[in-house]
Amino acid sequence: MIYAPGDIRVENLPDPKIVNSTDAVIRTVAACVCGSDLWDYRGINPVTEPHPIGHEYVGIVEEVGSDVSTVKPGQFVIGSFFASDNTCPICRAGYHTSCPHREFVGGCQAEYVRIPLTDGTLVATPEQSADGLVPSLLALSDVRAPAGTPPRRPRSGSGPPRSSSATARSVCPASSPPRSSVPSASSP
Repeated sequence: MIYAPGDIRVENLPDPKIVNSTDAVIRTVAACVCGSDLWDYRGINPVTEPHPIGHEYVGIVEEVGSDVSTVKPGQFVIGSFFASDNTCPICRAGYHTSCPHREFVGGCQAEYVRIPLTDGTLVATPEQSADGLVPSLLALSDVRAPAGTPPRRPRSGSGPPRSSSATARSVCPASSPPRSSVPSASSP
């Protein structure tokens, strides 16, 4: 939690829950400190009340809502700082951060995070592997788009289209136990 410029505190908060049928809850494996997180920390942006920080993350899917079809529990996923539906014309054109249904995904400097609009927001990797790949995947959380997104057309009209999707071959195993085996705050 950030309380004020230069004042970051670790706190125990309630575990996130599925709120909408399109949500997922992930167990965070790694998260970045983005340059925009530092705006608050350095006092460039005002911090008017304590709030969770972080919006670049990778993790393991723990739970999914009834309408989620692209990821399932146990899969390693790369997330995005904006949740998008991936179905509107703007998303289909490759501009997910301009989705009219977008939601900011914050508070990712946490053990568990609720991810809205899961099917348009999380990208599952085919498998899990070496820990050393996680840092490079975190960079993708700030620039990637959901699988199946059409490539954007070059602005200049020359050269091949650039893909707005990122595909990862493999990533690290989970470093913490599954959610069901993590003691709750009320456990002895």
